Order: sequence, then structure tokens, then C-alpha cells
Amino acid sequence: MSFFGQSVNLMDSMTSDEHEATFNEVRDPEDFRGPIRVILAADKVARAVASILFYTATCEDPIDNGDGTFTVTSAGYRMGPAGP
Repeated sequence: MSFFGQSVNLMDSMTSDEHEATFNEVRDPEDFRGPIRVILAADKVARAVASILFYTATCEDPIDNGDGTFTVTSAGYRMGPAGP
């Protein structure tokens, strides 16, 4: 299953507090509506993508860095369909 498939399943099962905590780990601390670019361990990617989708309605396919990490990017709330 892809990260997006896992993330969609997680999005429905995670509580709003879990989404908030996960999103706070990956968002820009200075601009929560801004773009996101973060490198994560493989076991953190699905939850991060779920929370990014939950808050911004946008996320690119995670890129496998070949070392057990993935680069996760999103246009962010402001530039995505959920934004103003």
C-alpha cells in the first residue's frame, strides 16, 4: 500500500489531538500556513502525510532518499485548496 493509502486510512482513525501533534512536528514553526519540506524516517511518513492532508488538503508523493528517510513536501495551507 502506498503512503497515501496508509495515510487516508490513518486520517480517519487519528484523533484531532494526534493530527495536531504530528502536524506541529512537520510544519514551519514560524508560518503554519506555509510550505512544508521535511525529511522523516520511513516509520513517520504515513502519519505525517495524514496530518498534512488533514490540515492543508495537499501533499506531494514522499521521495525515498535511499537511506531509510523520505522527503515530504506540501504547498501548505495557504497555497493549497484548503487555503484562502
